[in-house]
Amino acid sequence: YRSVKGTDLVAAEVDANFSELDTRTAMGWRDMICGLETRGGPTQPVLQNYRNGIYLYAFSPDITQEIFAVAHIDHDYALGTELFPHMHWTTDTTNLGTVRWGIEYTLARRFDDTGSTTFGPTTTLYVEQASDGVAYKHWVAQVTEGSGIPGAGINVDTVILFRIFRDAVHANDTYPDPCYGITFDMHYQCSRYATPNRDPNFFV
Repeated sequence: YRSVKGTDLVAAEVDANFSELDTRTAMGWRDMICGLETRGGPTQPVLQNYRNGIYLYAFSPDITQEIFAVAHIDHDYALGTELFPHMHWTTDTTNLGTVRWGIEYTLARRFDDTGSTTFGPTTTLYVEQASDGVAYKHWVAQVTEGSGIPGAGINVDTVILFRIFRDAVHANDTYPDPCYGITFDMHYQCSRYATPNRDPNFFV
């Protein structure tokens, strides 16, 4: 392990540092960065010039367009805690309006774990966020407390499959221009820096 200043840390020192974090906040927060992937077809957002030499996927204001992501639950995840998926997005105009994002997902534990190891029917979450008319602003559309992905049944090495879409045909989506997807990730709570075991049971 290595500190921010480049000093090597032994595992005991890392553990002690994390214990101090627990004392202050009970748990820590991390980002699980998933990225964005297209699958082709008419519902795929168009890769479009955003600013100068930067290209991003542009989501139409007229039709529903979708993109995909995959999340893998890391070994530092605090079991039983809620996950908060969110879309980083931006605009390049000064128009006002609300963008409505849909986040459809299904999840499963790994094949040799206990609990559900098959991907079941999907659930869809919705997040609405209004642009304030400032072009090129970095927005983060995140589900609220109690509206995220429940932690019950999620274990280390669980995989979550996502379909993220701009629900442009919904009446609540009023932003008149394309908006740009930057990346997709989840805030999650961590309560350790590792698990004792590589494979299930991770904790015994």
